[in-house]
Amino acid sequence: MPVYAPAPRARWPPMHDLTITPWTQSLRRRDPARRLMVFIGTHRPWWLAHSPVPLCVSAHTLATYVPGGRGLPIAGVPNAIDSGAFTEIRDHGEWRWNEDTYGGMVYRFMSDCGYPTFVAPLDYPCESQVLLRSGGSVFEHQEWTLHLTETSPTTAPASTPGEPLPGQ
Repeated sequence: MPVYAPAPRARWPPMHDLTITPWTQSLRRRDPARRLMVFIGTHRPWWLAHSPVPLCVSAHTLATYVPGGRGLPIAGVPNAIDSGAFTEIRDHGEWRWNEDTYGGMVYRFMSDCGYPTFVAPLDYPCESQVLLRSGGSVFEHQEWTLHLTETSPTTAPASTPGEPLPGQ
């Protein structure tokens, strides 16, 4: 019975050269899949400085770091910040911070880690665990999400969980 050698492992490009995947044919014929950027979720923010792939980190995880303190890495890859809405509302039933607080956290992350590719807005997810915890319906969660994204940081949302929506 023949013995097969293991397949050679793909080698990642240098840390800051993410223009070509290891599977790209050549510089002239780029991989069409590189047009799509996929962010891998992680609960380890220090991976931002060491990962060869784009990462998505929750605002809850980043919020545990001391502002301007040691330990918060400077991102070496494209990254995104997730609001952590599912966990927040599942565990607490509502948002513990408002738009201004969240915006301040994002601004701090930008000054400490670097600019993210995108930042997820505050929202109200419609999964069954979240609906049970908040006591709202799918329609109410959709309305609250729309009100959160429509309001400016200086105005309060039109309604909060547990209160009737305007016009009802």
